[in-house]
Amino acid sequence: MTFDDIIARFDSLYVNQVPHETKNEWLCRLEAQLRDQIVQYYQIPAPETPEFAGVYPYDEIYIQYLAMKCAERNGDTVRYNNAHAAFISAY
Repeated sequence: MTFDDIIARFDSLYVNQVPHETKNEWLCRLEAQLRDQIVQYYQIPAPETPEFAGVYPYDEIYIQYLAMKCAERNGDTVRYNNAHAAFISAY
Protein backbone atom coordinates (compact mmCIF):
# COMPACT_ATOMS: atom_id res chain seq x y z
CA MET A 1 0.00 0.00 0.00
CA THR A 2 1.21 3.48 -0.86
CA PHE A 3 -0.10 6.95 -0.19
CA ASP A 4 -1.28 6.99 -3.81
CA ASP A 5 -3.37 3.88 -3.07
CA ILE A 6 -4.81 5.47 0.05
CA ILE A 7 -5.63 8.70 -1.80
CA ALA A 8 -7.25 6.79 -4.67
CA ARG A 9 -9.37 4.85 -2.18
CA PHE A 10 -10.33 8.06 -0.38
CA ASP A 11 -11.22 9.78 -3.66
CA SER A 12 -13.44 6.85 -4.62
CA LEU A 13 -15.31 7.15 -1.33
CA TYR A 14 -15.52 10.94 -0.91
CA VAL A 15 -16.08 13.56 -3.58
CA ASN A 16 -13.56 16.34 -3.03
CA GLN A 17 -11.61 19.03 -4.84
CA VAL A 18 -8.43 18.85 -2.75
CA PRO A 19 -5.34 18.37 -4.92
CA HIS A 20 -3.53 15.02 -4.75
CA GLU A 21 -0.33 16.77 -3.63
CA THR A 22 -2.06 18.36 -0.64
CA LYS A 23 -3.52 15.03 0.47
CA ASN A 24 -0.08 13.46 0.09
CA GLU A 25 1.45 16.18 2.30
CA TRP A 26 -1.22 15.60 4.95
CA LEU A 27 -0.53 11.86 4.96
CA CYS A 28 3.23 12.43 5.20
CA ARG A 29 2.68 14.66 8.22
CA LEU A 30 0.38 12.10 9.86
CA GLU A 31 2.85 9.30 9.21
CA ALA A 32 5.70 11.30 10.77
CA GLN A 33 3.57 12.00 13.85
CA LEU A 34 2.63 8.32 14.18
CA ARG A 35 6.26 7.25 13.93
CA ASP A 36 7.29 9.84 16.53
CA GLN A 37 4.62 8.58 18.91
CA ILE A 38 5.72 4.97 18.43
CA VAL A 39 9.34 5.90 19.14
CA GLN A 40 8.39 7.88 22.26
CA TYR A 41 5.94 5.31 23.60
CA TYR A 42 8.06 2.24 23.05
CA GLN A 43 11.40 4.04 23.42
CA ILE A 44 12.80 2.31 20.38
CA PRO A 45 14.72 3.64 17.38
CA ALA A 46 12.66 5.00 14.52
CA PRO A 47 11.67 2.26 12.07
CA GLU A 48 13.76 2.39 8.92
CA THR A 49 11.35 0.32 6.87
CA PRO A 50 9.09 2.02 4.33
CA GLU A 51 6.05 0.33 5.86
CA PHE A 52 3.32 2.49 7.29
CA ALA A 53 2.99 2.94 11.01
CA GLY A 54 -0.78 2.44 10.75
CA VAL A 55 -0.92 -1.07 9.37
CA TYR A 56 -3.97 -3.34 9.34
CA PRO A 57 -6.24 -3.22 11.31
CA TYR A 58 -5.40 0.45 11.95
CA ASP A 59 -5.05 1.47 8.31
CA GLU A 60 -8.48 3.11 8.31
CA ILE A 61 -6.93 6.07 10.16
CA TYR A 62 -5.50 7.36 6.87
CA ILE A 63 -8.92 7.54 5.21
CA GLN A 64 -10.53 9.13 8.26
CA TYR A 65 -7.67 11.61 8.57
CA LEU A 66 -8.14 12.73 4.96
CA ALA A 67 -11.89 13.09 5.53
CA MET A 68 -11.19 15.20 8.61
CA LYS A 69 -8.64 17.43 6.84
CA CYS A 70 -10.89 17.95 3.79
CA ALA A 71 -13.81 18.96 6.01
CA GLU A 72 -11.53 21.30 7.96
CA ARG A 73 -10.28 22.89 4.74
CA ASN A 74 -13.86 23.42 3.55
CA GLY A 75 -14.97 24.91 6.87
CA ASP A 76 -17.58 22.18 7.31
CA THR A 77 -17.78 21.89 11.08
CA VAL A 78 -20.36 19.10 11.18
CA ARG A 79 -18.42 16.87 8.77
CA TYR A 80 -15.18 17.73 10.56
CA ASN A 81 -16.61 16.67 13.93
CA ASN A 82 -17.97 13.43 12.46
CA ALA A 83 -14.68 12.67 10.70
CA HIS A 84 -12.73 13.52 13.84
CA ALA A 85 -14.80 11.08 15.88
CA ALA A 86 -14.26 8.38 13.23
CA PHE A 87 -10.52 9.13 13.17
CA ILE A 88 -10.23 8.87 16.95
CA SER A 89 -12.21 5.62 16.89
CA ALA A 90 -9.92 4.15 14.21
CA TYR A 91 -6.83 5.43 16.01
